[in-house]
Amino acid sequence: MGDIEKIEFTKEPEELATYPEKVKKILLIFDNYYSKPTYEIKDILPMERFSEFYKKVYTTLSRVPMGDILSYRELSKISGYPEAARAVGSALRKNRYPLIIPCHRVVGSNKIGGFTPDIQLKIELLKKEGFL
Repeated sequence: MGDIEKIEFTKEPEELATYPEKVKKILLIFDNYYSKPTYEIKDILPMERFSEFYKKVYTTLSRVPMGDILSYRELSKISGYPEAARAVGSALRKNRYPLIIPCHRVVGSNKIGGFTPDIQLKIELLKKEGFL
């Protein structure tokens, strides 16, 4: 109990007082999102649920600064898996923690790439972060 299962984008907030401490930390990150928050995902996400590959990819990606983007290939290289661009894409499709693990900052070599919550949201996030 108290672990975060996933982050979804909704229009109706739930009662905040009932949230566990880790969720409150995430809400603080969201409140300060555009002032470039710094955090370690290991402090707020249930890292034991991820394979070593996912841990490395997600941790690496969480350190990409706002306003920067990289390709799936670049993320695979800096994560230590230079031949795993497709596996990185698969890991990002399964990302249950958007914004905390900012998969919207990863783009294809010659296109914007996907974004599981909503491609239009990816475009808006990249615009707000100063990329588009």
